[in-house]
Amino acid sequence: MGIEALVARQDSLFSSPQQTGESTTHPKITILHEHREKKGFNPSIPLASVLHNEYVRQREVEIKEGRYFPGELLPVRLDQPLLRQFLINQRRKNIRHEVKNTNGEMVKEGTPIDWYNPTQPFYDEGDRIMAVRFEARDSELSFVGFIKEDPQNGEYSFDLTRPIIDMAQDPSVTLDDKDNPVLGVVKIHADEDGKITSFNTIQFRGPNVRNLKNFQTIPGKDNRPVQLPDRVRASYRPQGEIGGPGKLAFRDYSTWEEYKNDVNSQPLTEADFLITNFHPKNHGGPNCPLQDGQVYGHIAEKEYDKKGKVIRLHYYAIWMLTDLQTGQILFQEDPETGGLKPLIKVVADRSDFDQVPEEIPDKDLENLQKTHDVVFTAGIEKLADGRVEVTMGISDTRAGRKEIRDPMQDVDLLNL
Repeated sequence: MGIEALVARQDSLFSSPQQTGESTTHPKITILHEHREKKGFNPSIPLASVLHNEYVRQREVEIKEGRYFPGELLPVRLDQPLLRQFLINQRRKNIRHEVKNTNGEMVKEGTPIDWYNPTQPFYDEGDRIMAVRFEARDSELSFVGFIKEDPQNGEYSFDLTRPIIDMAQDPSVTLDDKDNPVLGVVKIHADEDGKITSFNTIQFRGPNVRNLKNFQTIPGKDNRPVQLPDRVRASYRPQGEIGGPGKLAFRDYSTWEEYKNDVNSQPLTEADFLITNFHPKNHGGPNCPLQDGQVYGHIAEKEYDKKGKVIRLHYYAIWMLTDLQTGQILFQEDPETGGLKPLIKVVADRSDFDQVPEEIPDKDLENLQKTHDVVFTAGIEKLADGRVEVTMGISDTRAGRKEIRDPMQDVDLLNL
């Protein structure tokens, strides 16, 4: 087939998890129109701070009961001089080589290269790989490349045999109706001073990564398609005039060709928004939609100083469950209050991970402090025993992963 699987095969990544045999009664799931009938209004997603506080309380319970799994940084071994040379070859400014004296002692540090916001691991021509965002510490002029896992020790290293996409950020990957990879990146455009002036999404499609061809160029970022059993659902994150810093939106298409270039001819409008959406103080995106209506994404809020300057970003990894038929977020009765809550929750935050390596905060301290409390959801792998491994970008410097209890273990679709 060219590509063996996306994590073990499409059905293992995108289907509902295996049941553990526990006979647990879960609260009734409610669809949107039932919520309207009961409450008389359309609900919003709770504030990021509220969802995060709920996660912190739940984590404390898991720690006490011995069910908590801390996150870990992805084991990546990279040739920093090689990456620096690539950026120099691409005419990036202010990239320093490391210089050693005749005794092999470092006399001038090279510009650190960071790697973060990966895709989930997937198999391509027998190799387990990930697409990753790479950039110099003091710049956002990134490129997307691939890292490959060593099956002997689980470490990843830079893969020179696969494509490099320059001036690109935040890759994503899914499978089309023929089990071929569809790779998306945020293509950035900058002025002579290296300031990003605009961006859009480019998607590539092909039998394997080495043979990807340009599929489409569309506006915005965090555009994520997924092949459903009978159609293609494209999740979008409109921003700017209609979406502000970022809302949730989607459209359904009968085929991939129908999806191609649709938003170029018919731009997104508020009619495409999910009715249950982010509070105006928050924003987010649908990073990893799955075939069964689950969506792993992020929710974010900004922290300001007294002068209105953004001093810190707070990004949390979230899970939500949507109705396959309507695309809208589902609700569940709260057993404590009897009220209805949207099926959305935080599943990881920055404090789940140890500090990134000590060499990280050596320059651009203000920006590092701003992005310290950031995790950016990449994708998931389904594990045994009702658990899921979530891959994330950490603090805009490194990549990490964390095991969580599969949220679908707490949902009874038969009770819908």
